Amino acid sequence: MKQIFTFLFCLPFLFTQAQSLTGIESVEYDPTNQIFLVSNGNNVVRMHSDAIPQGTLGVAKADYGMEVMNGVLFSIVGSAVKGYDVTTGAQVMSKTISGAVFLNGMASNGVDKLWVTDFSAKKVHELNVADLANPTSTVIVASTGSTPNGICYDATQNRLVLVSWGSNAAIKAIDLSTNTLSTIVTTSLGNIDGVDNDNYGNYYLASWSPNAITRYSNEFTTSQTITVTGGVSSPADICYAEEIDTLAIPCTG
Repeated sequence: MKQIFTFLFCLPFLFTQAQSLTGIESVEYDPTNQIFLVSNGNNVVRMHSDAIPQGTLGVAKADYGMEVMNGVLFSIVGSAVKGYDVTTGAQVMSKTISGAVFLNGMASNGVDKLWVTDFSAKKVHELNVADLANPTSTVIVASTGSTPNGICYDATQNRLVLVSWGSNAAIKAIDLSTNTLSTIVTTSLGNIDGVDNDNYGNYYLASWSPNAITRYSNEFTTSQTITVTGGVSSPADICYAEEIDTLAIPCTG
């Protein structure tokens, strides 16, 4: 059974360090420790699906997009992508992205590669993190033609799905065999912040206008607004945790 789990900026959750959840932007699920990791201002908070924070993850930082892969939390910190051990929170990788302006969304293939959008420079970077001591990066899309935000990986079609900011925001695809960019569909949504896919081939989009979660079929031919109890407010970098069939929604507003 699918579950919807919202992290709301305004809720007065407290944890042992007497800090509250503020500045939420991104959430990822850590299957190793069966816990959600939530960006919280300058820290990363560990949280079970009962919405009770379990303290911070070591020295981990995250400004925007995050991905968990091979026991490492990768996160955007300024103009760099950093990696932290999901159990200890120790930093295990750091890679500064040359020419970065505003790194925002992140996706992974679950093996050795990350993709990062640059909201302001309108670029998409690919990082090879097979060797954490020597990660490499390259630009695979030099101009997205729109303001890129969230991004996710579609293994079945060997593509990235990219969403955009602005009115009538477009959903785009990057063919990873050629790095060719194309438009899948132009939506009636405004300011799409996050995107992720589930176990069944569906895509979930988080938009600010309207404040909503929209589910699309795999080919983006049909869509449906998902009703969330209590509603959502400025939903950001969402995460579909396939291991527990749960959509987690960080609400920045």
